[in-house]
Amino acid sequence: MSRSLTYSDGVAVEPFDHVELLLDGGVFEGQVTAVYPRRGEVRVAYGDRRDPRRDGEPRRRAAVALVQQVELIRRDG
Repeated sequence: MSRSLTYSDGVAVEPFDHVELLLDGGVFEGQVTAVYPRRGEVRVAYGDRRDPRRDGEPRRRAAVALVQQVELIRRDG
């Protein structure tokens, strides 16, 4: 039996979806890089503007979050 994760609006979670991540009191825009259906979690790569690099670009980070903490922005393709 294959279990698939869905966003709050019922759309299935897929790798490379562009999402909004609610994490540590902040809202970040990122991309789903992995889906863990058994755990109900996704890995999201995002840019952290609160901690920029020396050149001013946002530092790239990754987080594993519950699917309830992410909202679909758009899907490529």
